[in-house]
Amino acid sequence: MAVYRQVQTAFWQDDFVLQLTPEEKYFYLYLLTNSKTKQCGIYQLPMQVIIMETGYNQETAEKLLNRFLDYGKVVYNSKTREIGIMNWPKYNPMESPKTRVCVEKELKDVKDKTMITTIYPDRYPLEGVSQEEKEEEKEKEKAEAEAEAGEQLTIDNYKLIMEEGEKEEKGRLKSAAAATGELFAEGNNPPASGGRGRPKSQNFGTVYFI
Repeated sequence: MAVYRQVQTAFWQDDFVLQLTPEEKYFYLYLLTNSKTKQCGIYQLPMQVIIMETGYNQETAEKLLNRFLDYGKVVYNSKTREIGIMNWPKYNPMESPKTRVCVEKELKDVKDKTMITTIYPDRYPLEGVSQEEKEEEKEKEKAEAEAEAGEQLTIDNYKLIMEEGEKEEKGRLKSAAAATGELFAEGNNPPASGGRGRPKSQNFGTVYFI
């Protein structure tokens, strides 16, 4: 089944579009028709995809995206990497039952639920989420936060164990070095009595060579 996005001819005569630069027009058209778009107007769009598909470098892509955020034409969640196109329902009405079913199904997969109320303020919660789904989302976020905390705790414990192991190893090496030093010192000290050990040096006076 072919996937395509309709762009009304009135797009080019829109007051907002007429004020855009050629670069901005291209980017705006890209946001409306790129390979990640969905029927509901909310979809995931990682920065890497923007760079690959538009040909812009990261600096330019981020600049253009931020510009349309300032214009109030899109909303973007950098954590979920989701983007929502403002006025999408206005230009993409759910006229057929099939379209409505498709949109409602896609909206259930949206991670940032606040985008639904932003893009569909007049139809929420019909195309939004029920109270039960809200609770499920909260529980999911809580579980993810606890999982991240658990991973961090595991990493911290591992670091602590490694640090303690290094300290113990250094202590053993230090004790071994001290013991070795004592043995070396004992081996070099002459005995106090008994006539054993290294003989004392004898002084034969001064010898002159003629």
